Amino acid sequence: NQSSKQATNGSAFFVFIMIRTKHSFYLRIFALSIMLVITSHVYSTPVGNNGYFTIIDGIRYNVNTEDGVAGVTTWVEKPYSGNVSIPDTIKYKGYKYPITYIVDKSFYNCQNLKSIKLPKTIKKIGEGSFAHCTQLKEINIPDYVTEIEDSCFSGCTILSDIKLPPMLRTITSYCFRACTALES
Repeated sequence: NQSSKQATNGSAFFVFIMIRTKHSFYLRIFALSIMLVITSHVYSTPVGNNGYFTIIDGIRYNVNTEDGVAGVTTWVEKPYSGNVSIPDTIKYKGYKYPITYIVDKSFYNCQNLKSIKLPKTIKKIGEGSFAHCTQLKEINIPDYVTEIEDSCFSGCTILSDIKLPPMLRTITSYCFRACTALES
């Protein structure tokens, strides 16, 4: 596991510093500070629950092999842009996984994203998923979406029309905050 390896390397670094500087209080405090920074970076790196990341056609997915589902996750090298279409399923290591969720902030601040077509298999759209997508004009929310989390479309200034699905049970705060063009 990459995270475990990084955590071990960070711990080894810390022990090395402690041995080399055991008589210097200030250097030990400095080493402890570095260790905290290293471990907070390692453990805040998203790894998913029993999941793996894969990139297919420029879209990054979190594949949860235990639950047999996948979700769209944050971009890595460059923001998503243009017209994006997410498939119903992806194939990973010979198995098909339905796309059932959009991870928090997956499309956050993708300022050149114009439209997105979500698959009918989506059930949950995470917090801030499309926030500050200032060029997002069109999005379909599939019928089986039951939850749209905080600030999901906040700051989508040219989004003018959105149809809420019949299965929607939860829509949380600030979902459409600063959507100045939203009419219906």
